[in-house]
Amino acid sequence: MRALRYGCGAVKFRPDSGATPLSTKILIAVALGGASLVLAFNWMLISEAGYMAREDLRQEARILSQELGAAIAACSDPNRSDGAGRGRPNLPPQSREVPQKVPDVRGYLGTDADWQDEAFRCARFRPLKPIHVKLQWKLRHVGKGWQSGSYDQQGEVGAAMDLDGDGTGDFIANTAVACDSHMCTVSTQAGESSL
Repeated sequence: MRALRYGCGAVKFRPDSGATPLSTKILIAVALGGASLVLAFNWMLISEAGYMAREDLRQEARILSQELGAAIAACSDPNRSDGAGRGRPNLPPQSREVPQKVPDVRGYLGTDADWQDEAFRCARFRPLKPIHVKLQWKLRHVGKGWQSGSYDQQGEVGAAMDLDGDGTGDFIANTAVACDSHMCTVSTQAGESSL
């Protein structure tokens, strides 16, 4: 660039061929800075959305674990209103995992055959929309006092999920169910652990 003097000592710039005027350089710098801010803001939004999506999945695991646990406790209660309990609890045997692998982001609905294990039938559990967890009922303990009237059974519903998309379960929500000769109870909050 060449500087030219015009009266009163003012300096004005006239671009030579191939030179970029100062105002254009400033405009480019402002545009690049603005684009950087927009990208940073979008990255923050995407990160927040990813966190919220993972938290929504955790909540789904908690809810499904609680719902299945409560339904199993209700159908196993020794004092069921339909008389089927006959004064003693009857927790179902361990179920298979449904589905066998942790579902991907599309979820898993399955077929009626997937939900035919006694635990799911007893609870009348059949999701109406795709779930994003792998569910399993595990019978943990059956007490020895059946003849004395001191019944003791415990089990747990596990809802495992894949939060990072690598195809393996890395979070599980558990709901405990415990029965004695009077009633079955369900833990009020799902326990959680990382796998």
